[in-house]
Amino acid sequence: MSILDINPVDGKTTIEVGGIDILDRTPVIDIKPYIPYADILDSAEGGYATEKPNSNFEVCFSEASEKKLAVLASNFPELRDLISQVLTQGSQTCMANKRSG
Repeated sequence: MSILDINPVDGKTTIEVGGIDILDRTPVIDIKPYIPYADILDSAEGGYATEKPNSNFEVCFSEASEKKLAVLASNFPELRDLISQVLTQGSQTCMANKRSG
């Protein structure tokens, strides 16, 4: 994955990009917006999702998931808590990894 600049758009079929570390004529498969709180590039500016989302949310398991977790509980008693912890970390984990690495 690379962070790149999107230059002026020509009509509706061409997007010119710059500052990207790929070879000429390499197809760009997917373009996502730069999100400052998750992507952490000091010199970049974002016009989309500029504020960090509220991370106080609850993870809910479906009935089928609860049944599967109950079956697995004898071998993996902390699995439900682990899944909940991972899901509630979201982009905060990505941010911490980028800052430390």
